[in-house]
Amino acid sequence: MRRIFLNIISIISFAPFISEVSEEEVVENVRKLKQFDWFQVYLRDERYKNLIISNKKVRYTIGILKNKKLDDPSYNNTVRTKVSNRIEKEFSKVNAK
Repeated sequence: MRRIFLNIISIISFAPFISEVSEEEVVENVRKLKQFDWFQVYLRDERYKNLIISNKKVRYTIGILKNKKLDDPSYNNTVRTKVSNRIEKEFSKVNAK
């Protein structure tokens, strides 16, 4: 039982290091996303653009995407849903304040 507990603590302590994304990954994925009309809609609106530039959760969501798979239509639909949901969720938090 003690071993299981120590393993869980070990996993939890390393979790933040596993889930971080680099600025390079975010920038690379934003460049790729700019090719898609649905993402351009967000970039044209200053409110959404500011979230994409500065919101940590939005940038994390963009950074974890698999850049090489973005041209795959089914993956792109999944990405569109994930990114749009995150942007809208963070936008509603900002406007609720």
